[in-house]
Amino acid sequence: MGPPSFSDLGKAAMDLFSKGYHLGVFRIDASTKTQNNIELSASIVSNRESGKVSGNVESKYKWSEYGLTFTENWTTENVITAEVKVEDQIAEGLELAVEVSFAPQSGEKTCTLKSEYQMEYLHVNGDVDLDLAGPNFTGAAVLGCEGWLAGYQLGYDTSQSKLTSSNFGFGYVDDDFSFTTVVDEGQEFTGAVYHKVNEKLEAAVMLSWATDSGNTTFGIGGRYNMDEDVSFGAKVDNESNIGFSYTQTLKNEVKFTISTLIDGKNISQGNHQVGFGIEFEA
Repeated sequence: MGPPSFSDLGKAAMDLFSKGYHLGVFRIDASTKTQNNIELSASIVSNRESGKVSGNVESKYKWSEYGLTFTENWTTENVITAEVKVEDQIAEGLELAVEVSFAPQSGEKTCTLKSEYQMEYLHVNGDVDLDLAGPNFTGAAVLGCEGWLAGYQLGYDTSQSKLTSSNFGFGYVDDDFSFTTVVDEGQEFTGAVYHKVNEKLEAAVMLSWATDSGNTTFGIGGRYNMDEDVSFGAKVDNESNIGFSYTQTLKNEVKFTISTLIDGKNISQGNHQVGFGIEFEA
């Protein structure tokens, strides 16, 4: 297994702070697969504060013989997206894709060329947004050797001939332990440490520091898997925000999640949040 993509540096730790927390919303996800190998999925999200309801419907068909995947997505904001991806045909580990989107109401159209290449010691990816004013390029590369990682990510606007982003990261990843540091524009430093204590317990620490403001954020999170069907999550940060989540799988087809975030500085009148999530799979 090769190194992760740049965007996935620290993912194991970040998942403990995000997965299972549908704060402030009620979310329903449903998915199924037809006999013709077509995957169908739909999501609906209701924001409890604003009352806004959003969602999307997606279909995916894989033509395994030729390494092709066709994906279509339609959102409640009336944005249609289609993608064609080919994998492991030109070279093993190489993925090429074309993604187009269209918003009928506004007439806005986009087209993006995507590429990704992964081998034992290298993970490279690049996207080109074919803007009529001038293509925008984003790319990243991560080198890995014996668990040690080093990567760089950049964005370039050809219309203005300048870099739009420049980030680098490094770290170490093992089966049950990892630590990563990512520097965003030389102005924000984010560190993440993850440890899988045993088959049931995972823990993580995240630290972020902004050089311009001097602000520091710190958080501790964990998840306990009681068994294959039940898990508990908890997290706390230096602002005294305390989060809890509970996930229960029913009959291997329905997963129910309830989560909450408590303002520890103001228990009686704080901006507490509650969220619910239901996943159906058939």
